[in-house]
Amino acid sequence: MSERRPFKAEKVVTRDGEVLLRCPRCGALFRDQKSYSRHVNKSHLQKRNRPKRILKKMKERGDPLLEGRAR
Repeated sequence: MSERRPFKAEKVVTRDGEVLLRCPRCGALFRDQKSYSRHVNKSHLQKRNRPKRILKKMKERGDPLLEGRAR
């Protein structure tokens, strides 16, 4: 079984036949890879000072971003 990357985009085909990328974390849809990767970098990877409530949810879910975090 291959190891899953934490932010691998899910491909969704619309009824018009257009392929969209869905963020697995928040469900946002994007038309191209550039806008998807910009969203992931700004919204999910660069957060250093997260509120305790969000850290608790991430810990309960077993989020891979918390594995390298000290504390």
